[in-house]
Amino acid sequence: MIFFLQNTLPNQIEGFSRIEYLAVFNAIIFGFIVAEFFMGWGNFMRYRSQIHFDFIPVIWSFLTFLVSILIWWGTWTNNEFIGKNIYYYYYSLALPLLLYLVCVFLFPKVSDSRYEKDTFDLERYFQKQAPIISFLYGLLFTAMILNSIIFEEYEFWSIKNYIKGGAALLAFAGIIIKNRNYYWAITVIMFLLFVGFLITL
Repeated sequence: MIFFLQNTLPNQIEGFSRIEYLAVFNAIIFGFIVAEFFMGWGNFMRYRSQIHFDFIPVIWSFLTFLVSILIWWGTWTNNEFIGKNIYYYYYSLALPLLLYLVCVFLFPKVSDSRYEKDTFDLERYFQKQAPIISFLYGLLFTAMILNSIIFEEYEFWSIKNYIKGGAALLAFAGIIIKNRNYYWAITVIMFLLFVGFLITL
């Protein structure tokens, strides 16, 4: 009888380990995420004469890219767990999925022919999408805290998780405080928190 949680598969087949096999799929997902960034930035540059720019979403896109690199950096230690059972592996996909959704809402599609003569208002677009992006950011930072516990990266009551928790609260507040000045404020604070997090590494 095969139990649902029983790990019956071999850890290695002809020199190819299970962790290597599973990590390939994660790498493909991160590849799609990075592609979204470069396509989004490419659209900004390609259609720059047709876009009424707003620097908040542009800065947020760079911040999200830096966070995605940080998450990818951390997957090295997570790989120790993903081969243990399928639950670890499912959770390892949570952060990439949230990153992808952030990219989808952060980057508008401005390549349609209707923008050839009309100006695309990036500020108006961002103001409309900001509550959704803030919600996704809040989920992302919360998932990063859970990630540190599930994959035993460090203690729950650590300075790293305090920083992530502060970022999550700021992001969730952006769902309610639909104010441009607030979005500017959290942009600056998020960058400071990111620098602070890097210092703790």
